Amino acid sequence: MKIAIMGGWNTDSGASYHSEMIGRAFIEQGHQLKVFTFYEDSFHGTSITGENEDYVTRCMTTSNAKPPRLNPVPFLTEEYDYFIVEDLGMLPKDLLGKIFHRIRKKAKTINVVHDGVLAKDPSFYQFDWDAIVSFDSRYTNFLKKAYDKDKIHMIPYPAHNMQTGDKKAAREKLGLPQDKKIVFTFGPASQLVAPLIPAISSLKKDYPLHILGLTNHSRALKLLKVFKQSRALNALIFLSNHSPGDRKALISRKLRFLTRTACISCWPQRFIINWVVFLDKLFNFTLSF
Repeated sequence: MKIAIMGGWNTDSGASYHSEMIGRAFIEQGHQLKVFTFYEDSFHGTSITGENEDYVTRCMTTSNAKPPRLNPVPFLTEEYDYFIVEDLGMLPKDLLGKIFHRIRKKAKTINVVHDGVLAKDPSFYQFDWDAIVSFDSRYTNFLKKAYDKDKIHMIPYPAHNMQTGDKKAAREKLGLPQDKKIVFTFGPASQLVAPLIPAISSLKKDYPLHILGLTNHSRALKLLKVFKQSRALNALIFLSNHSPGDRKALISRKLRFLTRTACISCWPQRFIINWVVFLDKLFNFTLSF
């Protein structure tokens, strides 16, 4: 299959992680992938975590850019059978809307919803999607109020299969304590977790905890630095102090930490199989006409 993904790629956002996981798994399975993602001067997240692969084209800004920009040429000239949009709210929606009818002529269109509520921006609803992907029943419950329920398909955000590892060796390599439970916060979401750190830290007298932050988000960083100074936060890694290559290495270390100490595997095969079956069904649906 020839698949295109529009959204975050090689950045520290949840939408980017989702795009990368399904996209790289598609490649491993032999499918052709094309990624349309943000310019380096306007992207969703706080850090670019890797170099552009050959199949990646940077051709748009976020929706927050003033003004938003989108180069239509890659969307119109590249070949693909499926067009997957990740986190529509962060994309230049009205500019995409101007060429969407051309995209629909050659590809099935899929909207992967990352928003937790129905958007109040009318620009969200100008697209006639062939399918809408929700992560769980909470998303489906509000999406079916605004969209045809027959178009909504639930494919969970990857909950990785259990995988055992050498936790002691992994912690030793990463310089993490062996005798404590680790509370880990990272990326832009750290700003939401930060206010909880004093309460979490107060449990240290009864429970051996080590609180670790990894972020480049300005507001989260400001909050986390305060807690680091007060020793409520044990360790803080500031990504802007590192080159793009080093940032990628730090993200890789973070993932290795998660896989080896929290017992999760990075490539959820069952999740990817669900996506492939889902796309096949769409293709078969087209042929049935």
